[in-house]
Amino acid sequence: MWLIYHRYNHLLQTIIIHEENDKSPAKIIDRDCNSITYEDARWMHYHLFTAAKKINSIYSIQLSVWILAFIICLTTRLFILLKTEPIESYLFIYIYWLVISIYGLNLFIITATCHFTSRKANKITEQIFSVYSRAKFESNSIEHDQKASLYFYNKKLCFTSLSGLYTIDLPLLMSLIGASTTLLVLLVS
Repeated sequence: MWLIYHRYNHLLQTIIIHEENDKSPAKIIDRDCNSITYEDARWMHYHLFTAAKKINSIYSIQLSVWILAFIICLTTRLFILLKTEPIESYLFIYIYWLVISIYGLNLFIITATCHFTSRKANKITEQIFSVYSRAKFESNSIEHDQKASLYFYNKKLCFTSLSGLYTIDLPLLMSLIGASTTLLVLLVS
């Protein structure tokens, strides 16, 4: 997943004109040097989009099982820590907190990489039609411009689990923390 993020980042850096301090329209006239055609950008975006969707379809069910297992493990470990009587050995408490931290970190890494990869992929849509874009359109027809804009606006990347039951991003992580907290409150009371 991280490799796809870097490839989307490379495509975005290829599309955007980088001027250090000056973004005046006079610099934009020199767009032809180091420019990329729209068809090349669309081709690269299409193949990255297809690779991301294939990875998503391969790990869709496994990812939902991971998330469910992480939430159940986090909730039960916290419940055991809150309900147990004071223990003479603090090693038990440290091990449980370590396990909880590892599960939480793993869940955060999974959701964060999915979230940032999809945001980087969807940012290309905004940047390819901006004034500071290096992408050149080969034809000047209005029909070609409409097809170009429709391709990028219809190809929004979002990672889903269980065939689109829910999207995997950072708001999902907040929802899972809220559900876990609610379950923990119900178990403790």
